[in-house]
Parts: sequence; C-alpha cells; structure tokens
Amino acid sequence: MRARRIEWLSAVGAALICSGCFKSYVVVSFRPPEAVAAQAVTAATARYAEVRGAVKVVAVRAPGGCANEALSDRVDEGVGVTSRVVLQARCAIWLSELERALAAAGYQVVPWRDLLAAEGMEGAVHLAARKLGVDAVFAVAEIDMRPSVSAGSEAGAVVVSASDPDGALRGPFRLDPGQRRVILALVRERYRDGVVSGFTAAIDAIVLVPPGGEPIWSYRRAVAGALDGCGEPRMLLRGRSDTWRPVLPSRYPAPPADDGAAPDEDALLTRLRGAARTVAADLVARFQKGA
Repeated sequence: MRARRIEWLSAVGAALICSGCFKSYVVVSFRPPEAVAAQAVTAATARYAEVRGAVKVVAVRAPGGCANEALSDRVDEGVGVTSRVVLQARCAIWLSELERALAAAGYQVVPWRDLLAAEGMEGAVHLAARKLGVDAVFAVAEIDMRPSVSAGSEAGAVVVSASDPDGALRGPFRLDPGQRRVILALVRERYRDGVVSGFTAAIDAIVLVPPGGEPIWSYRRAVAGALDGCGEPRMLLRGRSDTWRPVLPSRYPAPPADDGAAPDEDALLTRLRGAARTVAADLVARFQKGA
C-alpha cells in the first residue's frame, strides 16, 4: 500500500512539473512587402566620350531640400520615427557615399556643401563649378527614399520563429491554424499602424560640364532592402495551442562598457549606408566605363 501511495504521489508530481513543459517561446517579426529593384539606366551624349577622360576634379550637387538636413541623434521604435530616419538618410548618407565613391575612383572631390555655397553666390551651378575649378558636376536631381510598411493584418508579412526565453531565434516554428489565428490577432492589436520593415530608394543623377553646364550623361537606378535585425519591432510570445501572451525576455544583454569610445553607428543607418554605397559605386563605375 505504501509503495502504491509513493508511486501515485510521484505520478502526480511529474504531472504537475510537466504541466508547463509543452509551452513554447516564439518571436514575431515582419517581412517587408515585395519590391522590384530596377537595373541601372544610363544615357550619354556625343560630348560625353570627348570629355570623360579629361575629368579630374568633380563635385556633387545635392537635390533640393538637402541644404539644411541633419540626422537626428534620437532613434526610437515605431513607424513614425523609423520612417523619419529612413527619409532623413537620403541626403547625409547618399551624398557622402557618392563623394566617397568618386574619391576612391581617383577623382579630386570638391565637397557638395562648398558647391552649394558657391552656387548661392554665383547664381548658377555651372558658374560655381567654373569658379571652383570643377571639371564635371554630378548633379543629383532626386533621391527618392521611401519606408516600406508591413501591416500586421497581412498574414504573409508576419514571420513566427521558435526562440528561447531570451528571445534568441532557433529556427522556423510550425503553427497550426488555431495558433496562427491567435498570434495574428495579437499582432494586429499590438501593431495597428503596421511596422517599417524595409525601404526602397531611387536615385536620378545627371553629369554637367562647364562652361555652360551642358548635360553629357545620366543615371537612374532603384533599389530595395529589408531592415530585419535593425531594431525593428519584434514581439516575444510564450504559450501553447491557442493560448499565447507577450512576455519580456528572461534576460537582457549587458550594456556596453563605457570606455570613452564612440558608439557604433545605428544598425538602421548602417543598412541604408550599405545600399547607398552599392549604388554610388555602380554609378561611378558606369560613368568611367561608359556603360
């Protein structure tokens, strides 16, 4: 009798211990809407072939609206703020990467702000270029930056991954219909305005040469990218079957040591800079090769 009682108590204890052992942790993230990146389109005039090899000193002309732009130091979560950072990055990042690509190709680069100031004094870009000794101006007519927003109501935009209690990803998580219904309802409630999950960018540039500011070459290209891993909103859930609830990670990473070093550039800006660097390098290479 005593042995049976012990066996029964052991079974009850095991059942109590395992009552939550089938609960899982998942992380909800977002897939950006599909965007088609366009191949570069270039066009050249007859004079382009004549002057291309003689170009030594260049300058970049900023599109309208870039003169007073400055990136904010404050980067918070949310659709509005993330969208603002994406839009503000169009001048500070894209123009600097174009200047960097030109310098790497061997050109002497006059800073775009110097050209802007000279244009304000001279009244025209070709007069400013002649005053500064510039052989060719890479006039950026437009940098169209747009954040891509994923709606929480779109099932295809929601990605559910298995995780541990700390929120570290462990791979795909297969949802049954009941789980998917509950999790999508939580996502719709939490992110009613959707989340910024990607970006698209299009650049349109024309190369002008003095003395009259004649256009000799043009370039246009569109790119798209995802912002996964850039501090995008993610939600950690714990549950099983059709019962799930948001939870906080069991622990957070230790803060970086304060050793006086400058902090790393924000991941969001790093991703945008990478796209700008790719396009800038392509633009300069095509100008040099006549492609």
